Amino acid sequence: MADSNEPCNCDQALRLTEELKKSRRLCLECMNLAFINAMPNYSEYTPGHGMELRCTKSRWDLDTYKDDRVKMQNYLETARTCADFESMDE
Repeated sequence: MADSNEPCNCDQALRLTEELKKSRRLCLECMNLAFINAMPNYSEYTPGHGMELRCTKSRWDLDTYKDDRVKMQNYLETARTCADFESMDE
């Protein structure tokens, strides 16, 4: 722990804060996340479709028939290293 009499290295503190934010971010907080609700089949003329969860920057696309929970979690964590991440908070 730093002595209270030592000067603060603000640049280092800001860099560490940004690194911490980056390590905790998820695709759920990104403008490039696409979530499309599933739609039921109403008739033979209006077929439904399954739920979609994907990155609009083509980083990943969840296959709801093949991918499991762990795969989905890994996809959502790509935000931590993604150069295309755009926060919804900004």
